[in-house]
Amino acid sequence: AALDCGRRPRSNGGEARTNARDLEQTRRYVVDHKEASLGAEAMVKHFTAYHPRAAIQIDWSTWLDEEGMPPIVPTFPAAATLTTPADHFASAVMRGRVDGLADAWATWPTYQRSYFLDRLCAMEDEPPPGVLYGVGRGCGLYDSKNCELTMRWALLVLKENLELRQDDVERHLDLSAKQKFVLPVFRGLHVVDARRAARVLDKIRPGLDVAVRKKCDKILAEEILEEDEDDIRTLDDIEAAADTETRQMARPGAGWAEALCRACDGAGCPKC
Repeated sequence: AALDCGRRPRSNGGEARTNARDLEQTRRYVVDHKEASLGAEAMVKHFTAYHPRAAIQIDWSTWLDEEGMPPIVPTFPAAATLTTPADHFASAVMRGRVDGLADAWATWPTYQRSYFLDRLCAMEDEPPPGVLYGVGRGCGLYDSKNCELTMRWALLVLKENLELRQDDVERHLDLSAKQKFVLPVFRGLHVVDARRAARVLDKIRPGLDVAVRKKCDKILAEEILEEDEDDIRTLDDIEAAADTETRQMARPGAGWAEALCRACDGAGCPKC
């Protein structure tokens, strides 16, 4: 829509000219390469034509040929108005202070609240005992129905092992059937308590989409494989064990088949 209407942002001087030039470059790029495969060489050539000074400062070989993200950290000065207060209160919580948090929380939009909870989840140090209960109570997380927030609160409950709020984890999993909300919390629950995760899955399974149920089952199956990893044997090991027990038998008979079954341990082998 921006390309079609050609509106210029409300700014003055050099910034307005820069934005207009960027818009023109983007429009021209779309027109020149419509219905075509966009290659890196064409992109570099087009960018260089519109921004020759900027182009000579870019290490194109690093950007295009090396693995991973380019070594650049973007700055988002406009985001500071949202992140700075959230960072301040997150640091305060880690020091055991929640003064003013409830009032600030009431004025924050969902994405600012989510950022605050993400910061708490990412903290490596443990907050003082009991302070997170105050956060949950003051921010209304105990009975919230906003899945963006209850998901992060459930992860925080699991991470810090808040015993008095463990029911909030199951409440969140029962609140939404969407994959983006279910899988992170279910995976965290599985890491903390695999048996409890299996019980919870049995309870919420009827309300989950088939694809989500399969992914939850896969998470549980991975745990089973990890537990049995030390007992896994190759087919050669199974055959060798079977041959050894067979040679020890006095004569083939009912006991011979039994020996093979004990050797393969139910895994199955060519001889039984």
